[in-house]
Amino acid sequence: MTILEMNHNGEYIIRIEKRNKFEIYYDILHALRSQIAGREKVSLTLAASQANLPYNRFQKALALLISLGFCYKDDNDFVITKKGDEYLAEYKKINEFFQRMGFYP
Repeated sequence: MTILEMNHNGEYIIRIEKRNKFEIYYDILHALRSQIAGREKVSLTLAASQANLPYNRFQKALALLISLGFCYKDDNDFVITKKGDEYLAEYKKINEFFQRMGFYP
């Protein structure tokens, strides 16, 4: 997330915050979901790009999501499970709550 702040001299500075692992997992599942919804065969390279991750980090995170049951590979394509859908929905709700509370701009 990019944040514009004013420093003690009254100058604006740009601060870039790193995403936490939960944001990264959301971004991966969201990228997979968008390709599935578009009736496209899932391209892992495209999903890594959409999630803004280097491919090797994407692969590690995807392996974890598969092991936790958030998605799986079926006949050379990916499927988001009910658990994965629930994660996407709940993460979005939590993020919106934090924005309403003023934690995120």
